[in-house]
Amino acid sequence: MPPVAIKPGVVFWPIGLEGQKIHPWIILSHPVDGCVLLANLTDVIHDPDEECVLQVGDHPCISKTSYVYFASKAEWPSKKMGHVLAEGKLVTHYEDLSPEILAKVIAAARTSRHMADDIKIKYGLLSKKAGAQYPF
Repeated sequence: MPPVAIKPGVVFWPIGLEGQKIHPWIILSHPVDGCVLLANLTDVIHDPDEECVLQVGDHPCISKTSYVYFASKAEWPSKKMGHVLAEGKLVTHYEDLSPEILAKVIAAARTSRHMADDIKIKYGLLSKKAGAQYPF
């Protein structure tokens, strides 16, 4: 089976032990230096800030009002990720986010206070100029 293309909007759900609280993940970036930026979805109990709300119907894996939990962002190696997603042994690969929902998620990631500007710049969410810090 060919590997899944690693790009913004790819959605997957890690397969865990029964009863574990595991949530789906969204890839937020193209690979940079062998890694991608990701964030997972959660519910209001875990993310009361509601920076990016997704509703049932926004994506097939969403079964209740969910939030992109930018505070749990992660940088994961991307080298073997496409093959792991294609195999489906460790994760369930879902269809990509629609362009409209992806645009909403990326817009929220750009303004999230839970991610430092240097991470946003590294993964192309902000330009260096837009993320610049001025001393005045």
